[in-house]
Formats: sequence, structure tokens, C-alpha cells
Amino acid sequence: MKYNFKEDIKINEDNLQEEWIKQPMLFWKYSKKAKELRAKAIKANEKTKLIKSELILKASKDGIEGIDRISDVKAEAWARTQQEYLQAKEEWENAELEAEIFDAAVYALVQKKTALENLVRLTLGDYYSYPKYEEAGKELKTKVKKAIVSSSKLSEKEEDK
Repeated sequence: MKYNFKEDIKINEDNLQEEWIKQPMLFWKYSKKAKELRAKAIKANEKTKLIKSELILKASKDGIEGIDRISDVKAEAWARTQQEYLQAKEEWENAELEAEIFDAAVYALVQKKTALENLVRLTLGDYYSYPKYEEAGKELKTKVKKAIVSSSKLSEKEEDK
């Protein structure tokens, strides 16, 4: 399945019906991928822990060259420096990052749904319509003109006094 998040998150305000039709499928697609990646990250974490434990056991059992007495702290420190552990840890971190990116994508799709709901409300409320009160606008202009004229007549009468 192809993922193009930047395109999938966009809203075509001129075709809300199509956006509503696509939204559940997009949410499902990204949610499914996020769950798969989260499971992959958990497995990678478990693998990292297992490798670390095996290395610590090996150090405790067989010893570490150049160190006479092995303590748990020394064994763990040694295990954390081994290439096998470092590689597993990097794989886990990458899997975790990928899962977090898709978690964020799912959250953004929730935000898109809310935005779609609000756009529908605005459309139903004629937010995007043309002015309905053209007559009211003309009436207001007439009243303003009359007020100006009557105001100027009052000031002329006061000047005559």
C-alpha cells in the first residue's frame, strides 16, 4: 500500500462529499499501518533486551578479557558496548520512530475529520454564500443618507439662531 500523507491529509473544500467518502478508508489504512509498526517496534525492543541479557550472561559466565572480577554493573556496561547490542538498539529506535510517525498521521486524520465536520456545518449554515441582504444594504444606505441630510439641516438651523 502506498502512503502519501501530505496528499492524504489535504481537504478539497469544493468536494466535501468525496472527502467524507475517503476519510474512513484513509483512517483505517493509516491506523492499520500504525498498529503494525507499533508491533514491530515492540518486537525490536524485546530483541534488544534479549541480546543485552545474553551478553550479560556471557560476560558473567565466561568473563571479560582484561577484567579480573566481573560485577553486574561491569557486565551490563560491557554488553552495551557490543556491536550486536548497538545494532539491535538502532533497529529498535528506527522502528519506534517509524511507529511514532504513523501514530501522528492517525492523529492528524482525526483532526481532518473534525475539520470536515466543521466545514460541513459552515456549508450548511451558508457561511460561503453570497450576501442575502442586498435590499437591507440598500435600505441602510438610504437611512444613513437621510441621517446625514437631517443632521446638516439641524446644524444650518442652529447657525441661523
